[in-house]
Amino acid sequence: MKAIKIGTKVEIYNDTVTTYDKLPAKTYIINLKRCQGFIWTNIPTLQ
Repeated sequence: MKAIKIGTKVEIYNDTVTTYDKLPAKTYIINLKRCQGFIWTNIPTLQ
């Protein structure tokens, strides 16, 4: 179990959660969800 605290909000996740200080260099689609914040999805590298 992983507990992540952002400000006063604490969220619980399973052990598959990975955190990064910097995102790996890839191509991403970035979405903003009002209740969840930014969510990024890795897509195949554009050539």
